[in-house]
Amino acid sequence: MPSYVTEANVAGYLQRDLSAQDTATVTLLLNVAEAMVLAEGGTGLAAHISASGGLLPRQLQGVILAAVARAFTNPENMRSEQLGDYGYTSMNDRAGVYLTEDEKRLCRRWRPAVSSVRVRAYDVLR
Repeated sequence: MPSYVTEANVAGYLQRDLSAQDTATVTLLLNVAEAMVLAEGGTGLAAHISASGGLLPRQLQGVILAAVARAFTNPENMRSEQLGDYGYTSMNDRAGVYLTEDEKRLCRRWRPAVSSVRVRAYDVLR
């Protein structure tokens, strides 16, 4: 699978240098995120990529970057709140690489439109 977003793109997005171990992790996360975006985009996205010489639309590159950044910076998807002495931490259902509903919607825009087909009924029994 061609790489549409590079480790250098992720480092720039995160505004930090990546160690060798971080780079290996980011490479894995990129592969997973790219596969998810391509799956959500379906055949319409695949056709666009093929027609454009292998280029992924920039907005979908952004989706990949955001998904990788989420998984890299918060791999267990922990959330916490603090109000004075009270603190609360929870783990969400999603961990690792995932696409938000808005990101999925962006990917699905590339799917071909569904159309209806007229079907004629024939009398098969004589």
